[in-house]
Amino acid sequence: MTDQNSPADAPNATPHNPHPSHTPAEFAVLGPLRVVRDGVDITPTAPKLRQVLGLLLLRRGQLVRTSDLIEELWGEAPSGSAVSTLQTYIHQIRKLLVEDPLADDRPVLHTTQSGYLLTLRPSQLDLGELKTVVPLGGMALSRGDLHEAERLLGRALALWRGPTLADVATGRLLTIHVEALEETRLRLLELVLETALRRGSYPLVISRLRALLPAHPLHEGFHAMLIRALHRNGRRSEALDVYEGLRDTLADRMGLDPSEELRRLHEEISRRTTTARCAPPPEAPHPVPAELPPDLGDFEGREAVLDRIGQHVAVPCGESAPRIAWVTGMPGVGKSAVAVRAAHRVKDQFPDGQLYADLAGTREPAQPARVLLSFLTALGLPRAQIPDDVEERGKLWRTATAGRRLLVMLDDAASAEQVEPLLPGSGSCAVLVTSRSHGLAGAALVSVEPMEPADGLDLLTHVLGTGTITRDRASAKRLVELCGGLPLALRAVAARASATGGRSLRSLADRLAAPETLLSTLRFGGLDVSRSYDLERGRLADSEWSALRLLSQLPEHTFTARQVAEAFGCNDSTAEQLLIRLAGNHLIRVEPRHDRRPHLRYTIHRITRAYVAQRVRPPVPQAA
Repeated sequence: MTDQNSPADAPNATPHNPHPSHTPAEFAVLGPLRVVRDGVDITPTAPKLRQVLGLLLLRRGQLVRTSDLIEELWGEAPSGSAVSTLQTYIHQIRKLLVEDPLADDRPVLHTTQSGYLLTLRPSQLDLGELKTVVPLGGMALSRGDLHEAERLLGRALALWRGPTLADVATGRLLTIHVEALEETRLRLLELVLETALRRGSYPLVISRLRALLPAHPLHEGFHAMLIRALHRNGRRSEALDVYEGLRDTLADRMGLDPSEELRRLHEEISRRTTTARCAPPPEAPHPVPAELPPDLGDFEGREAVLDRIGQHVAVPCGESAPRIAWVTGMPGVGKSAVAVRAAHRVKDQFPDGQLYADLAGTREPAQPARVLLSFLTALGLPRAQIPDDVEERGKLWRTATAGRRLLVMLDDAASAEQVEPLLPGSGSCAVLVTSRSHGLAGAALVSVEPMEPADGLDLLTHVLGTGTITRDRASAKRLVELCGGLPLALRAVAARASATGGRSLRSLADRLAAPETLLSTLRFGGLDVSRSYDLERGRLADSEWSALRLLSQLPEHTFTARQVAEAFGCNDSTAEQLLIRLAGNHLIRVEPRHDRRPHLRYTIHRITRAYVAQRVRPPVPQAA
């Protein structure tokens, strides 16, 4: 491909420079587009040239296909002169670069058979400095060097002069990159405010967050920092008011409750406030704990699995051992939400109370001793009477639960070994466990499958409203299909759509359809599908991860052990064992048999494929 002179329909894109300079231009995208050389602003004025330059700058160091540039400029209906006009824009950009053949690290716009690749010196682009400074600031904050973190993160935030490419028209591709950088800007702002909060600059943090929240009414991270800052500044009632306001906003707009972290923060502040103002009430002789998490207001469907759980934990009749339901499923499928809904359905059968513990199995597993201490104190035992030894605590726990009708929910268990010391000692109790691991001897295993399409559409409708779905029902159905029945994915998409007033269902569907933007689209606020997979990734053996990598590259989503053995170059038995282990970890799924085919067939979820592909390919030097 060769560049041509400007055709008649291409505008004069750059100002005439009668005194050409060999000084490289400097580019800025963190705000309005700027191109400066020798202190002179030489920013192009032609709108489409600005689009081309903006996309090349944001994807510097990567090949940008000619077809992508044409789509960015003219959408799906380019004119017959699109290629020659694009070549004219490329020619103008070369003039801006001043490619110095004597410099080893010279800026170059490479032309390939399929597109263009822009390389720049790091000092030429403000985004290059951002990519260097932000990680350094984050590391300083992690090690507690608040002065250095404040300096570096403040320097990074100062690079922004406004919204990314604020004065550049954007097509589909450029919009994706701009939105990603704006999310980076918000995360950076969180780090800056977190640093100030740790330094004790409470009035500064409060004033900045008060100004930010009207533009970000659903941002739980900003609300959490404001609540902490107000509380530490002695303004507890205001902190509680902020929480109540966020809770009402989330309920009204999205049908959601605040995150668990925010609920814990609210409970801690409320408890301290009550303790400060009121005398402690007399201890009840037989406390009745009610510790189940709140039920989800937008829960849809799942009737069959709820009925199975209800049957397994129903009040037992004469058994000596507690009834146990072990709920499992793939990342993001909604195991905890299903278990909480099931627990609320049956809780009236357990009048002596309901106990709950987050076992944090996919993070840093909770120690049984700590969980037992929490349960025993919830049942009214004074701390002084509870032994420190975990075995002795277990004996006391089984004694305390004997004859009581208790429902115990153990969320996110790491293993059967973590659960066993927490089992009550009476058949009058029931235990509901959620876990990604295999079950416990004597427990009924209940697998949670992805939602049915109709239920997924109902969930979107509940969050976004009937009017939004009715206006673009085809895109809404496509969103449900592309999310593959995962409630976490659907909630992330719904939250993102809600933030834009539901006007972007089609563009969201386009982003979900593209593997390179799928996972970033499924990350919004505190909702992040990738995080669920990251937690599962740490549980896999190297051989299992290698197998999953190869499976994700197979051309078909459905396969047999024989096909896998041929692709891997191993025998059928080895392939079968790998597939069984991956299925046990819910990263692939055994297809139901609808015929008499002799071989089991397995399938891999499209979101799982996208996650593995993203973790395998080299890091992309741009915001996710």
